[in-house]
Amino acid sequence: GMFKAFMEIYVKDWWQKPVPGGNPDVAELLWSCFRIGIAHGFCIKEPGSLEFLENERFRWTGKVLQVCPLHLFQDLDQGAKTYFSDLQANQQVLEKFTIRFDHVYKS
Repeated sequence: GMFKAFMEIYVKDWWQKPVPGGNPDVAELLWSCFRIGIAHGFCIKEPGSLEFLENERFRWTGKVLQVCPLHLFQDLDQGAKTYFSDLQANQQVLEKFTIRFDHVYKS
């Protein structure tokens, strides 16, 4: 979906990278355990966990995806800034945004 497309282009360090401890789909787990868990239940669903990791953005223990909130928020912030810059500079990005915006917020 749109979340994965955003992650693939604007938050590349979280997109289909080798994961210490295994190789789960990090973007999918961010969506299903973190985004959906927080938005719909104000919690992080298993197997997600917030952990302050000094030298890693995330780590898979074999049972838990440990996500460093400092790295995640910094990378999401930079990705959003780049996306908004692309909205101004890239007509194709703006057209896709406008189509989706008009679909969600029908006038």
